Parts: sequence; C-alpha cells; structure tokens
Amino acid sequence: MKWSKLRLLSMLSAMVVSTNVQAVDSEGSFSVDGAGFQPCSQFVKAVEGQKNDLYVYIGWVDGYLSHYNRVTPNTFDITPWQTQYMTVKTLHLLCGKQPQAPFATAVESLVVQLEPHKLTEQSERVVISDGDAQIQIYVAVIEQIQAKLQHKSLVDTYKKGEFDDATRAGLKRFQQQSGLKVTGMPDQDTLLRLLLVPSR
Repeated sequence: MKWSKLRLLSMLSAMVVSTNVQAVDSEGSFSVDGAGFQPCSQFVKAVEGQKNDLYVYIGWVDGYLSHYNRVTPNTFDITPWQTQYMTVKTLHLLCGKQPQAPFATAVESLVVQLEPHKLTEQSERVVISDGDAQIQIYVAVIEQIQAKLQHKSLVDTYKKGEFDDATRAGLKRFQQQSGLKVTGMPDQDTLLRLLLVPSR
C-alpha cells in the first residue's frame, strides 16, 4: 500500500470519529466504530510488525483527540507537544497491559493522563532551529519549559516565551544531568522528562 493511500485511510478514520462520536442514546451510551472497536492486541501487533494498519489507528487517534479539543471546555490542545510517535509509544504501553480491551479504552486512558497537562488557551506556534533540525512548539510550552528550568535552578534570567540562549543553555544542563543527548533542543524525550516526570 502506497503512502498516499495510507494518508487517505488516516483522514477517513479521523472523519469517522469526528462525525459519529457526538451521538449518544438516552442513557449516554454510544457505539464505537472503526479502529477504536478493535482489541488492543491488534494495535500492538500493528506497531510491532510495522503493519500498514498502524496508520488506520493513528488516523483514528488523531480524529478522537481533535474532536476532544473541539468539544471539551477549557481545552485548546490535549497534546501540546507530544508527536504522533510519542502518542503511539504511550498507547503501545497501555495496550500491552490490557490486550483484550477495546483500543478506544486505551485512548481514553491516554486522555486521562494528558488532561492535567493540556493547553487551555490558544497559543502561537514558533519554530526552533539548530542547524538542519527544526521543532515547532507553542509559546505556552516554552514558558512551561522556562518555569521548570528556573524551578530546578538551571536558568535565571530569560525572555519569557522566547527560546533564547539562556533557555537553550538551561535545557542543555538539564539534558546533561538527566543522561539525555545534549542538544539544547526541546525534543520528545527531553520534554517528557522535564514536563511530565515528577521531580525527585
């Protein structure tokens, strides 16, 4: 299956979630269609076997999360810095613990984990560069990074909301202390360790 067809499957899966998930019966129940109805074990096989079906699951998740952003009060982005790779990695772990559960159950568990860390208001996106490497990031997330670094005494004076030299240097110090690759860039592993892992 060609990449263009995989992308089409992802978009169609997203459309199914966005259009069908609003309807419920008198008791608040609703039917889950598509990839969400499949057992977690099938998702695990798709991830570990790098099967084309994985893109159907990714499309379903994208649709679910986008719809969640749209209908949930005080929610702008439930995944403000997490990439699809990070989302799939987390769902793989969740599904591994409950292989017979519907995939939708694992996605709901993911949302519960993400809820306390979501962006509640719209924020501008900026591009951070280091040579050929580029990362798009919300200004609000940069502010979260700066606050965490300051709390850890890894940065002092900085321009709030700007990924300036002081912030980059503080992030390098954090990466070095945490045994991460020292780049000064807010990559996924760095943000996971800095923003989500509780401080000891």
